[in-house]
Amino acid sequence: MNLEPGSAVRGALRRVVCCLMICAGPVTGQELAIPQMTTGQEVPSAYEEPSADQEPSAHQAPSVQEGSSDQQQALTPQQIEQRQQLQRDADALSAQLQTHINQLGPYDPGLAELQLDLGQTLLSLERYEEAADMYMQALQISRINDGLYDDRQIAILQGLIDAHAALQQWTRVDDFVHLRFNLQSRRHSPGSTEYVDALLEHADWQLQASRYSLLDRPGSDALIRRLYDMQDTYRQLLAAAQERGNVSQQWSILQVLAATDTEIARHVSYQSAMSFDSAVPRYVMQTVCRMVSDGNGGSQRVCWRERVSNPDYYHSAVNQRRNQLERVRISLRDTQRDMQQLLAANPGFAVENAEQTNDQLQFIERTQQELQRELRRSSLRDW
Repeated sequence: MNLEPGSAVRGALRRVVCCLMICAGPVTGQELAIPQMTTGQEVPSAYEEPSADQEPSAHQAPSVQEGSSDQQQALTPQQIEQRQQLQRDADALSAQLQTHINQLGPYDPGLAELQLDLGQTLLSLERYEEAADMYMQALQISRINDGLYDDRQIAILQGLIDAHAALQQWTRVDDFVHLRFNLQSRRHSPGSTEYVDALLEHADWQLQASRYSLLDRPGSDALIRRLYDMQDTYRQLLAAAQERGNVSQQWSILQVLAATDTEIARHVSYQSAMSFDSAVPRYVMQTVCRMVSDGNGGSQRVCWRERVSNPDYYHSAVNQRRNQLERVRISLRDTQRDMQQLLAANPGFAVENAEQTNDQLQFIERTQQELQRELRRSSLRDW
């Protein structure tokens, strides 16, 4: 995922980023050199759903300005012509939108389509803030006229996701991704192919947010708990996909499970001993004695109680960390076994996707080996 504004944003959050080999990256854990890969969150919402009687924030469409001379010089003649055409399109849409407002009023249902088209054009021109504002106006108009859960809002929400991703406003992206899934989940029954596809798209964002620490600090307990919750959800989906015999969907779900396991291991590796809950107290009281001068040329023994770090707490934390990494290793092993069994039972799918599936299985194997090495090292340190 390209996190820099100015990149091609459309579809960036919908790519399948469970391609494990491609997404391998540098070591980021404190001790565990896990290969990186990407394909829950109770984030304070920065987005308040507009009510049906809320007036759109602005009715004036933005005017499109020419790019700077430096930008023009950096473009090829063909790109300059394309950009100029986009600017002409944006000017025409802006004029059409203003005429529509003047003739039919600021709440006419036809405004949403024009605002959606203008938002997409502004997005192509890399005018991300204006695009986000235009998409928000389209969302408000759609809700006023069609209600809170109309299917046409999904395209508008995708535009909002793309615009805020380009602005690197990740909390806003998270809000709109969750809202998009909420709409999609209402359209399809749980367990259906369409529902699973929507959930896989949702997982794509959750894993990217985890991989790049867009919403939480690395190793946070809340993030790790959400990743474990994702595991449970997608294991249930895998069982449903197996009943339907959908091979491609089964493989996609197994990819999500493998990516989730790797993310858990990566975040556990960030955690310090103080991050783990333990029944063993972190500090204990200890009697300390010293020989001190009594002021008369002699000495006397003085004792007092002071609080000191408990070495058993450290050992308990190390054991918890080791147990979590072992749990991840076993889960990855099971996922690798399920992938191999799926390929063996479906040779046509295996042949058609041989290069990709082999790369992913090799990546999982390397991740397991690294986890095994870390487990051995932690055992030696504890010993």
